[in-house]
Amino acid sequence: MKLNKLFLLMLALPLVLVACEKEKETTLNPVLTLTSNDSMTFEADGGNGEITYSLKNSVKETKLTASCEAEWITDLTAGDKVTFTVLANEDEARETKVVVAYGDQKFEVKVRQNKKEQEIVEEVVTFAEAQRFMLDEFDLPKNYYGILFIDATYSIQLGMVFIGAEGEEILAAGTYTADNGGILSEACELYFGDNEYNFEDGNIEIDVQCIAANVYTFDIKLADKMGNHFHYNYKGIVKDMDPNGYDVYFEVPKMYSFDRGTTDNGVYKYFIILSDKGLTEENTTIPGSCYYLIDLYCATAGTVEDGYVTLPAGVYTLDDSMMGGTMREAKYAPNDHTQLSKDAVYFDAGEMTITEEGYSIDATIGGERHLVVYNGTPRFELR
Repeated sequence: MKLNKLFLLMLALPLVLVACEKEKETTLNPVLTLTSNDSMTFEADGGNGEITYSLKNSVKETKLTASCEAEWITDLTAGDKVTFTVLANEDEARETKVVVAYGDQKFEVKVRQNKKEQEIVEEVVTFAEAQRFMLDEFDLPKNYYGILFIDATYSIQLGMVFIGAEGEEILAAGTYTADNGGILSEACELYFGDNEYNFEDGNIEIDVQCIAANVYTFDIKLADKMGNHFHYNYKGIVKDMDPNGYDVYFEVPKMYSFDRGTTDNGVYKYFIILSDKGLTEENTTIPGSCYYLIDLYCATAGTVEDGYVTLPAGVYTLDDSMMGGTMREAKYAPNDHTQLSKDAVYFDAGEMTITEEGYSIDATIGGERHLVVYNGTPRFELR
């Protein structure tokens, strides 16, 4: 009997010891975690921001706080989530941070705001000048064409890098975009007044047509990552496009034609004068004006209308044969000449290309290379 009581007592002993042992208390530290993005960007108009988080093991005596030093962040409130208001920006782009803390736990969220962009109505703006700039310092091949476009007031400038086919040295006609590898988008920059636009993350589409040597049309459509759209065009000489270069560029404002009848072999002959200042009513030259004078031989007659003649399209090469498609007695008088007969210099070589959209003359005169261009319907005043 005593043995049974002793056995039962021994079985109960561990239970007594466990029950008597004091339970240890474990305190876990708070854990604050950002659950939304660690940065956010607002447009210049401003807006409302929201930061979300998770908090584990909160302590009754500790409160969540949110702070920011920037005055353009207002209504900063810390609750189940952190909310704030971003005021409108009238100046340059800016950046700050919102600090959210709970005891010794904290995280930061960057808040950026874009600068106020000048509102631009999407209309077609025509550039006045275009010039190729060399990319030698960037160690790029010759089929990369840096071109700078400038408007008449020099308030708009657009720099671009076109990429042509391998081995080409002169930009060819075609449609160039960043998507088809025809535009180096990270090098495309537009300066509009005091504003600068980059198109690395935007859209670029440019249609290029070649009219004649170094003469192009560009239809340029751009959109930056901010959603601003721009539409520009250009028609005319791209200076220095030809790697051999031209010594003289001349865009013709005044042009005249004199009908000289036909030759013995039935070729139509026209004497044309191209000038910057023109002729007097008596067909005399104007002091300080330069002149290009050419006898042009056409297989067919020009079209006469309202006192103007439109000469047949084609290529006219310097040649003494007086056959259709040739020119002869071509000469140039600079603007400091005193007498045409005395100071005019004959072409060494050259050709004139006439199209429905204009004409160009590529000539070597006195050892210098001239590019003469007219953009528009080639209607010569008939005298």
